Amino acid sequence: MTKLRWCASVLGAVLVGSVLAAPASAHDSLVSSDPPDGAVIDAALESVVLEFTGNVLDLNPGLQITSEPGEEVPTGPAQIEGTIVSWELTEVVAPGDYDVVWVVTSQDGHPIDGTFAFSVAASEAAEPDEPTASPDPTTTASPEATVPVATGDEPDAVEPTTEPEATPSDGPSTPAPTDPADISRTAEAWFFAGLVVTALVVVGVLVASRRNRDPNGPPGQS
Repeated sequence: MTKLRWCASVLGAVLVGSVLAAPASAHDSLVSSDPPDGAVIDAALESVVLEFTGNVLDLNPGLQITSEPGEEVPTGPAQIEGTIVSWELTEVVAPGDYDVVWVVTSQDGHPIDGTFAFSVAASEAAEPDEPTASPDPTTTASPEATVPVATGDEPDAVEPTTEPEATPSDGPSTPAPTDPADISRTAEAWFFAGLVVTALVVVGVLVASRRNRDPNGPPGQS
């Protein structure tokens, strides 16, 4: 009798444990993530995709992506398709390290959550082009000057006339000094002119005196 009671107790404990364990085993779990946990991404990240063991209920799914300095990356609304939940990123993710926190509702109605991390690598800068060799100035031919040819439609080119530049004088102009020879010639001319005039005066006086001595003149004159 005692043995039967012990067997019944063990059987009841097993049944209770099975009943209590059944709801716990119904919780869904994360199968994979894109990007994977600890991945380093070279290309631009456009979305985050999570896959679970069971269908996810559309009850307040959430995703938060935070950079290492603590800035949050904005995302669009969650898209649920059976066991797949995805979020589109609305901004370009800059290079750096990021932490992801997610939460969804399992098919049994219980919320489940988790975290993972990834990194975005900096894109390699384009290598600068090799500098082209500059031409050797000793071998480069100098361009020849081209002379424009006048056509019938164009007016003839008028050569500019060059005027002599006036040289500035250092001061007011001074008259040139008179040549002493010219002064001498002028004095001689006046001297001879004076002699001529004097001679004429003398001749006139002599003629007048002779007329005064004429015998046919008035009485009293000898």
